[in-house]
Amino acid sequence: MRTFAIAVLLTSLSVPGSAQERDRSKIADKYKWNLADLYPSDEAWRAAKDKLPPLVQKVASFKGTLGTSPARLADALDAANAAAKELQKVYLYASLISDQDTRVAKYQGMQQEMQQVGAEFGEQVAFIEPEVLKIDKATNAVTASDTSAGWPNARPPTRTTAWATITRTAGATAARTAVTIVVSPALT
Repeated sequence: MRTFAIAVLLTSLSVPGSAQERDRSKIADKYKWNLADLYPSDEAWRAAKDKLPPLVQKVASFKGTLGTSPARLADALDAANAAAKELQKVYLYASLISDQDTRVAKYQGMQQEMQQVGAEFGEQVAFIEPEVLKIDKATNAVTASDTSAGWPNARPPTRTTAWATITRTAGATAARTAVTIVVSPALT
């Protein structure tokens, strides 16, 4: 029985089956992703990629100031989220187009460019988590007790709760952290 199973296995490996088609033009469009949904052309992708450095620099400009006010922290996280969102879109295009045909050096180069940009982005925003974690509880308590922000008909949520949420999500993406901050009216 064991010999028969091995023979069947070897026979199935040697019989030509339906191999994957490697010529992309022969594959029906319904089985391909439409990169035009991201960018209509490589030139449009390049233009979007060239807009990333100023977004990253805007995030870097908040370094050393996150604990000065809730508004400053929210602005920094909004800027980080905006930059990350654009980075992800540009990165996705380069990754998908390079996967279409790994033999095309131009697209492999685009993917490598994005790996570099992604590393630079990570370097520029690395200050956020440590700065948030350094914000002391006394600052949080003062801000939480300040009701001058105008909380109609309701007690404002405490900043302590918001900071605890940040601490729990530290190490997660900036987008997850920013959503936690932005939805809290105590930080406006």
